Amino acid sequence: MNDIDLARAKKCSRLELRKWQNEIINKLESNYKTLEASEKKELYNDLQTLESVGNRRKGIYSGFQLNLLTKAEYLEMAKTMSDKAIAKELDVSVSSIGKWKKLKNINWKEVFSR
Repeated sequence: MNDIDLARAKKCSRLELRKWQNEIINKLESNYKTLEASEKKELYNDLQTLESVGNRRKGIYSGFQLNLLTKAEYLEMAKTMSDKAIAKELDVSVSSIGKWKKLKNINWKEVFSR
């Protein structure tokens, strides 16, 4: 799920999230034998992301919440918080923050130039 879809998901109502999830489930079920493994993995990840967005609305947080963090949100948080504090806020390990930054191509110069 790209940042645009993630932003859209964060704005959706719970009903819209459920509808979106059902569309993905239907796509998986109807095309399971013809989908490539990478496509299946992407659809499963999208489902997990949508579930996390819904859980976050309900006040349920998990380590997967890190995947909901956008680069812009992280850079804004990094202005006033250390990675350790951000990790504590998101209930993840500091090493998970480091892996996430590597995945998002965020380097220390980018963080400190703000």
